[in-house]
Amino acid sequence: MQKLTLGMMCCLLAAAVEAETIQVDFSSVFTHDAIGNTGDDANDVIDNLHVYTTNAWAKELSPTAGNGLPDDGFFPRTAFHPPVQLGYRDSDNGDNVLFQLGALGSVKPDAAATTIDIPNDFYSELHVFSASSGDTAGMTVRLNYTSGAPDVFALGGFSGNPWVPDWFDDDIEDGLGGVIPDEFFNDWPYYYLVNGLDRVQLFTVGTLTFATLQNHNDPAIFGFRFDPDTSRILDNFSIERNFRGNLLTFGATAVTFKQALPGDANNDGAIDNLDITPFIAALAAEDETAFLSTFPGGNYAAADVDMSGLPNNLDITPFIGLLTAAGSNATAVPEPSSIAWLALALMFGPRRMTRHAFAAYG
Repeated sequence: MQKLTLGMMCCLLAAAVEAETIQVDFSSVFTHDAIGNTGDDANDVIDNLHVYTTNAWAKELSPTAGNGLPDDGFFPRTAFHPPVQLGYRDSDNGDNVLFQLGALGSVKPDAAATTIDIPNDFYSELHVFSASSGDTAGMTVRLNYTSGAPDVFALGGFSGNPWVPDWFDDDIEDGLGGVIPDEFFNDWPYYYLVNGLDRVQLFTVGTLTFATLQNHNDPAIFGFRFDPDTSRILDNFSIERNFRGNLLTFGATAVTFKQALPGDANNDGAIDNLDITPFIAALAAEDETAFLSTFPGGNYAAADVDMSGLPNNLDITPFIGLLTAAGSNATAVPEPSSIAWLALALMFGPRRMTRHAFAAYG
């Protein structure tokens, strides 16, 4: 019999159909050109004359040792985040970082929080990409919905959560005065977006600026995942620096949430006889691996037609009802043999069916 793990329950209750990855537009809130690029050394330093560098500029300054950020600002999907597209480019000389000034021991008032618009929708994930300079920084992220109170997430300060680490000296404080070992930081929901970079030191004499690559293999950008309320529409979110160092934010990426259509077991947007086989397969799977491979894209909630949190025999009657209701569409009329399988399955009572039960009627 199928025994659901907590992760599988989350899939069942919050499966997303046709979820989209949204690259949030920060262009209107960027304040600093803190990522240096080829052909432009008029940058805004963030820490004792230093800036981030694109890979192309790093290679230009040091062909054999240079190591910078991806020139196109793109970071492929990993186990920690969806595909990420930040707002900088090696070909763009404009601002590329939201820079919120800090000072050791200072508190920035709520009025100074920066609000970022996002397409109004239901979301399951919001990833914010930040770092600090001068010292670790506290950060508060407020998710503002079209209704109800905001969700507030605090990092650093008195929150008990890790601080936003320094971009260069990236020992991660745990918010309680301790330091989290580096190898434990790359875990949900805090992680490295990128680490082991070089940086550029800018030295200006009169009207001349001299750029020197520092081959430290250390600077980083960090990702912070926040989970919005999937039952409410996200209107916008705000970012506030509220303790100690400067806060640099490079962008954000969100993932939309689309509730599965009950009964649409093959996830094609319609309830018809094509859903019968994957629906039966969900009920008949003997082990977790088989169950997890049943539906395309990992969308299992469609088999939980009665919304009990578990696909089982009790879903068969409402599933047949959905098929019958769709009968006005000629392509939605289920095959008699398939209906017979479902009817016979009811004989097994309100329990989880196994592959062997169905094999007896194959």
